Amino acid sequence: MANAGGSGGTTDATANSSGSMPLHKPKMKSVLVQFTLDVRVDAQVTQRVRGGRTGKAVRERTLARPVVIRMPEPMVRRLLMTEGARFQDPDNRLGLAPPPPP
Repeated sequence: MANAGGSGGTTDATANSSGSMPLHKPKMKSVLVQFTLDVRVDAQVTQRVRGGRTGKAVRERTLARPVVIRMPEPMVRRLLMTEGARFQDPDNRLGLAPPPPP
C-alpha cells in the first residue's frame, strides 16, 4: 500500500483532500435569528415548439419549521429598532426593551 499523503497513510490522504474550508474569524459579534419563511413561486412556461399556449402558476407556502440564521448583531439591533412590529426579542437578549416599572 502506498503512503499517499504523509505519515498517516491513505486515510490521511482522504481527509486532506476532502475540501475543508479555512477557518474565518468573524469581525463582529453575531446572534442567531429565528423566523418563519413564506415562499412564493411564480412560474410561467411557454410552449415554443408549437408557438401556442403559455401556462402560469403561483404557489405560496410557509415552511413548516422555523429558519435559523446567524446575523451580525448591529444589523439585528437595527432591525429591532426600525421594524419593531415585525421583529421581536421576547426575552430581551439584546437589552433593547425598556426596563419594567418599579
